[in-house]
Amino acid sequence: MSRPAFTLKKKFLSIIGLAGMLAAFPVVYLSYNQAVELSVNQATIIFDQQVRLINELIEIDYIESVATAAGKAISDHEEMSYLASAVSRIYLSVLNSDSVVRTLQQNLSSHGIELMVASGLNPVVGNSKIEELIRKNIKDYRGVSIKELLLNDKASLASSAFTTVRFDETGPKVIGIWHLPQNESLIFMRDSIDRERSYEKIRFQVIGQVQDSLEQIPLHENASVALFNSRGTLLASAGTKFPDSVDLPGILSKAKAGMGANGLTTRGTPHYYSVYLFKPYDWFITAVLPERAVTQPALMGALTLAAVILAVFLITGLLAAFVVSRTLRPLGIVAERARRLSKIDFSQKSDFADSLLKGFSYGGRDEIGQLSGAFAHMIQELDQSISKLKKTLATQQRMEGELNAGHDIQRSILTPCDTPFTAPGFAAFAFMEPAKEVAGDLYDVIETPDGRQALIVGDVSGKGVSAALFMSMTITLIRYAIAEGYSPAQIMQRVNDQLAQNNPTCMFVTLWIGLLDPKSGELVFANGGHCPPAVINRASGAPLRWISELSGPVVGPLEGMEFTEHRTKLEPGDTCLIYSDGISEAMNTEKQLFGEERIGQVVQEHRDASVDALVHAVMDAVLAYRGKAHQSDDITMIAFSRTE
Repeated sequence: MSRPAFTLKKKFLSIIGLAGMLAAFPVVYLSYNQAVELSVNQATIIFDQQVRLINELIEIDYIESVATAAGKAISDHEEMSYLASAVSRIYLSVLNSDSVVRTLQQNLSSHGIELMVASGLNPVVGNSKIEELIRKNIKDYRGVSIKELLLNDKASLASSAFTTVRFDETGPKVIGIWHLPQNESLIFMRDSIDRERSYEKIRFQVIGQVQDSLEQIPLHENASVALFNSRGTLLASAGTKFPDSVDLPGILSKAKAGMGANGLTTRGTPHYYSVYLFKPYDWFITAVLPERAVTQPALMGALTLAAVILAVFLITGLLAAFVVSRTLRPLGIVAERARRLSKIDFSQKSDFADSLLKGFSYGGRDEIGQLSGAFAHMIQELDQSISKLKKTLATQQRMEGELNAGHDIQRSILTPCDTPFTAPGFAAFAFMEPAKEVAGDLYDVIETPDGRQALIVGDVSGKGVSAALFMSMTITLIRYAIAEGYSPAQIMQRVNDQLAQNNPTCMFVTLWIGLLDPKSGELVFANGGHCPPAVINRASGAPLRWISELSGPVVGPLEGMEFTEHRTKLEPGDTCLIYSDGISEAMNTEKQLFGEERIGQVVQEHRDASVDALVHAVMDAVLAYRGKAHQSDDITMIAFSRTE
């Protein structure tokens, strides 16, 4: 046989090369994307922080300028509100807020503005003039006192109150109150007289201070930071020249709509931008940075990584070719023994390991030696496992015979369910389908000495042999109690106490026991944690009803439990279906339960059916719903009716 052109060596090398390329591409691609994302996030955060810092510097400069020209700048409510808002942000954001407020008190007082911080009516950072005004409880022109303004105007944390009062001989005063969290308030007071305003002088002062601040802030070498007015006129700038390609009106309109904006421009050269609106003057602090300045370092890093990976890949490929050539030579022996192994008929031959491993060398310490040793160990284990398997199969066959015998014994304990139970005025049919060879469900239909019909359905916890033994004990105890003439609740209590006396594993059984008088239709029953039976009348239009009353908990785990007895009446033509949870909890391939609602639908659709036909109809519906899903629990049903 000629040697194939595409050898195992070439296959290994091809796989290694393909794997290397497949591994390298995602690494480079993901590394580039992560680097770009990280760079953009870092740049955006730094960018936004710088713009916020500039905005805060402008606010501070604005406060200082307003304090310097307070007699001209703070004359109406809007200006005082912004001053109070700025002071409140500073007060709430710094650690040593009291010291900052005292500094602001000194600056504002020199320009005729008094400031105090109060908690309710108590000063936090006091002011003697405002405290005297509060103490004297001076009222404004509307007759509202200052105390009422402090205590009652709590609409929100940002709420404010303005009023005018006359204080001693000094004339009218304007009082501004700005509410803070924790029941605190900022209180401002100044003379209320007309003064000329000089906004342009303040603006020029602030612009000069902003320009000085911009020049002191460290910026990216390609970044541009500028201050524009509402018409887009440049007022101050730092960094590189503000690019003409940026859609300045567009980003300013976004900032004006939301007090700020950030993102990536799409017109011309892409730029990352961040804009904040300084509301008092409608100024816009705008910073832009070219996208390439952010992504270029990530691209260079990705190219460097690709070059390193390529070099490593070439070196690794050469080493792999050498190792593969050296490694594959001894594999011929392993392949030849594997071919011989594949031709052995294990059902006919055993003890084949010695002949197959004769002359086989597997003492090497490299990978091939380990593979050879593993192959030899596998053959020895396979030989032993086949011998054990033959013995296990023989044992399993014996166990299956014993389980079949147990199945037959269990069937003999229970009343046969292949024929209907009949009596004057009464008909019943029982059905049971175990999930395993032996079942944990139980049922029985017994005629009592007084002529009533006893109906029993139960479901033991667990499955298999242990459940079957527990079931046998339970049905035997129930039969003895029925023979002694006990009522359903008494039967359930006696069976519970007897089972609990020797139940170390705390097994239990859900149990439904009923006694039906076919003549009167009276049904006396007890339900120990079992599924509710369904009752339907053959008459057209009669509604389905559920016998949902519970008598007590499940039977068996705890001694001394009490069970309540209930009664209902079956009319002539009524049919009752008792079932185990193997019906209601039957699952389809999507793990969805069959449920009591579907049980009720089937019962209503077959209201005219005989008891055996009704049982088979419910079982057919369960099988159709379950489809290819495995039966997970024992299925037991009794349908009985009061015949006319």
